[in-house]
Amino acid sequence: TDTAMEVPISRVIEEFQDRYRGDDWDGFITEEPPLVNESTLDTLNEDHILGIVTGRPEEEAQWTLNHQNWTDYFPLLVGKEKQGDRSKPDPFPLEHSLTMLAAAGCPMEPDEAVYVGDSVDDMAAAEEAGMWRIGVVPPYVDSDDHEPLLKEHGAQIVLDDPNDLPSALSSLGSQAPVQAVS
Repeated sequence: TDTAMEVPISRVIEEFQDRYRGDDWDGFITEEPPLVNESTLDTLNEDHILGIVTGRPEEEAQWTLNHQNWTDYFPLLVGKEKQGDRSKPDPFPLEHSLTMLAAAGCPMEPDEAVYVGDSVDDMAAAEEAGMWRIGVVPPYVDSDDHEPLLKEHGAQIVLDDPNDLPSALSSLGSQAPVQAVS
């Protein structure tokens, strides 16, 4: 029913965060299963630098990395706080990740990087940044609907299972570092 009640977006975000994080990191965040298995991360980590560029707060991404024991896999993390008002589909967060890698002694050109994401904004940002683009259809989304959207917004490859990333990278013929998004 329509109550004609207006709720400020800041209040919606606050309520979501309260439920997602919980009182002491005991909220819905604890129920999210990993979408990629450790053997896939081991394989990717052999030849690639893995990173996360997310529109979520960095604290949440770091909690997930710690909770899954994945901190060694992802030396690069660009959370919401490092993006200012320039979140995806603006390419700034992805460009910033390359700047951070260069500052850490791992310079690379955008066309040497592969961005893996699950949204149209991810694909648009990566295309604008000049990176290779792999779309992943989340398990809670209909693949028949989502795959065309990802391709329409720049995905060069679309996967239903992120554990297929090693073979997808091989098909690109690229030895580029991979920056993954959550």
